[in-house]
Amino acid sequence: MTIDKGQIAQNLMIFFVKIGPEIKKSISPTSLKPEDFLTNLPDVFPLEFANISPIYIRDIVKSLQPKNSLDSDGLSSKLLKFIVTEVCVPLAHIFNLSVT
Repeated sequence: MTIDKGQIAQNLMIFFVKIGPEIKKSISPTSLKPEDFLTNLPDVFPLEFANISPIYIRDIVKSLQPKNSLDSDGLSSKLLKFIVTEVCVPLAHIFNLSVT
């Protein structure tokens, strides 16, 4: 038995194109707005972030496993652990600027 991957892809595409309108037919119209369904939620307070300290960043990085595998920027945790004391102050500054 051979599997035609093109036919499988075609069938999936047809299914996902048709399913939205079919589901829509089964939903009764309403005059309610989406937020009307959120009446039982507690009051939500705005998020407040505390400043991130260089020591906090250093401690997080030091807790990483020293691996040679690279992230999407080409950095390894082993390298990051080696340079963390030099970069934790500017990183903390950048992080704190990004959440204010």
